[in-house]
Amino acid sequence: MTHQTKNKEQYTPEELRKLLREDEDKEIDMMEDTDEIIALYAAINQLNEADRIILYLYAELGSLRAVGRTLGVSYTTARKAVIEIKQKLFDKLYDNT
Repeated sequence: MTHQTKNKEQYTPEELRKLLREDEDKEIDMMEDTDEIIALYAAINQLNEADRIILYLYAELGSLRAVGRTLGVSYTTARKAVIEIKQKLFDKLYDNT
């Protein structure tokens, strides 16, 4: 899921949505993925679009500061958002809702 044509921090929201749709369209190879990975994909797909975009940015950029810069928010706000998303995923995976 590496996109070399532009600086990762220069994607527009529309481009991020397109990238998310492309990822959603990819089939999970059941022969190679473990049950935990399949459950994680399912939990991620249940997140709202904004949370998935933040998670995607964090995975691609690898830095909360870069996520904050991309979204135009502070490091603290980006960090709080990622922590909340991680908690949502944990709750979905371990049925703590």
